[in-house]
Amino acid sequence: MVATLTVPASIEKVILDFDGRVEPFDKYSVGRELNAARDALVDPTDSENCGAWAEVLAFALETGPHNQNSWNS
Repeated sequence: MVATLTVPASIEKVILDFDGRVEPFDKYSVGRELNAARDALVDPTDSENCGAWAEVLAFALETGPHNQNSWNS
């Protein structure tokens, strides 16, 4: 089984907005806005759901302080 990823337009809008900013921002701000856009999706297709989660997880999975892995994964 191969999953298809389609990034929903609302998620892409968040990414493009941050890409165009000249003022500093942190990964937490990006993650918050991506997660809010994912939460706002109404009846996404399986492909859109996978694409949205892929973008959100890119900013959610990280190591802890001093590169400690909080999930032991």
